[in-house]
Amino acid sequence: MNRREDEAIKILKKAMKKKKAQKKPNSNEANEIGFLLAELYIYKGDVQKASKCLAKVEASDAKFSLYKAIISMMDQKEQEAIQHWETFKEIQNQTISPSFNEEEFTEFKNAVYLLKQDIDAAATQLKKQ
Repeated sequence: MNRREDEAIKILKKAMKKKKAQKKPNSNEANEIGFLLAELYIYKGDVQKASKCLAKVEASDAKFSLYKAIISMMDQKEQEAIQHWETFKEIQNQTISPSFNEEEFTEFKNAVYLLKQDIDAAATQLKKQ
């Protein structure tokens, strides 16, 4: 991860303030901004800030539960991650035919662990610079 995330976060925060000033904090656009902010904080490894961003968006689609599952896994809360994953799959199955299995969650878990390792390695590199 590079320092461009910080630039993007500043831009998105400014856009969010603009939405709040327009008295549209829960519009679709504001929700998407919240999701983007959460995603950037996930990439930076800051799960607390990512969680705070998600607390401000409406849980209207599967993405919300997926991000919560990622955050929970990165925060080493596997049981909580499983609950969010199951919710994600339930919502997803309403639009796509069901196909959940434990193997799929294991693949998800491994992908999140690899993402976290990459984030930690990048953070260590930045600190050395």
